[in-house]
Amino acid sequence: MKVDFSKGKKLILETQNNSVGEHTKFNYPFYTSEIKGLQGSYYSNIQRNYSVWNELKDEISQTIQDKSHSKGMIIGMTLFIEMMYWTNNQLVHADWAERLQTLIFVPLNVSERLSFIQERPYSYQSFKQLHELIQEQMKKAAKQHINN
Repeated sequence: MKVDFSKGKKLILETQNNSVGEHTKFNYPFYTSEIKGLQGSYYSNIQRNYSVWNELKDEISQTIQDKSHSKGMIIGMTLFIEMMYWTNNQLVHADWAERLQTLIFVPLNVSERLSFIQERPYSYQSFKQLHELIQEQMKKAAKQHINN
């Protein structure tokens, strides 16, 4: 299943067991901030997500090396998408993918890069791509924070 982020489709997380093994479909709408609200400023929440990512990335790297699957990459994508919206001073809503084109402060080719990650969520290349997206977004967030 391929999700084209440029056409406004939702990501969904759903783990299914079949005869081949566990397969994860992205079926989870990333709008936790819409449900829970934010505690503090956008930038403080971005920093919190970045800290969570730094704790999570070693675990993800290990599961990829062990050729096992965990929900770490999905959590990482959630963190990134929240960071991307919060950098633009917006909450993440259920139609986040449709609104992606309206964001100003995003990494280059973000839709294509997210699609790449979604197609191969447990590959080392996807992990590195997500790591780079988060690093780039953190730089944009810091710059945006300084300028405001």
